[in-house]
Parts: sequence; structure tokens; C-alpha cells
Amino acid sequence: MAKKRLFWIVALLLAFLVTAGVAYGAYAILTITGIVTVSKPITITPETFEIGTPEEPFYPAMTFIQELLLENAGPEPIDVDFASYTVDPIDAELTVTLPTKVTVPGNGSTTAEVEVVASQSLAPGTFSITIEPTR
Repeated sequence: MAKKRLFWIVALLLAFLVTAGVAYGAYAILTITGIVTVSKPITITPETFEIGTPEEPFYPAMTFIQELLLENAGPEPIDVDFASYTVDPIDAELTVTLPTKVTVPGNGSTTAEVEVVASQSLAPGTFSITIEPTR
């Protein structure tokens, strides 16, 4: 009888230790937290540009070229795709030429050109061009 009692005492003690260890381990896992902040590695300047000012008017049949500076703060080269743009109003007779893809070296910079050509018959007005580079 004493051996059975000793067996159950040891069994209960082991069960308690295992259960307490699992509970402690579960608690420790639930208290681990982390914050990850990912920075945008590519910057493009200027972010906006204006064509046709009183100092430099833009007339039909003219061409305007805007140079963009692309800088990469990350260590790896990044390809920037300029394939997406819109002109508003959509029926504006403006031709926009963008580079298809530009590779910006890691920890470096490069330039790209945006060319805007007004047709001969473009009516006076204000138009907007939205360029959406992606990587």
C-alpha cells in the first residue's frame, strides 16, 4: 500500500511539473513581441513638376523634358517600372514618353527622363499627368 501511495505521489508530482512547465512555456511565447519598420528604399525627385508657366510658356507642338532623379537607399539594385501613367482629361492631345524600366543601383542613384509633347492642335487649357512608378 505504501508503494502504491508513493507511486501516485511521484506521478502527481511529475504531472504537476510537466503541466507547470508547459504553462510557463506557453506564457513565455505569448509575451514575445516585435516591431518591424520597413523603409521605402526608392525616392524620386521632383515629386511634382509644372509645364507651362508665365516664365516658360508651353504651346501646341512643343516638347518638354523633365529629368527625374531616382535614389536607392537600400543595398540591392531595384528595377523601377514607369509603364503606368494617365492624362486628364483623357482626350488631351499630349504624348507622354517614359522609360520602360530603370535599374537603380544599390546605395546609388540614376536619372530618367519624362518627355511630354503637345500636339499641333492641342487646345489651350490645364491638363494633368499622373505617373505611377512601381517596383
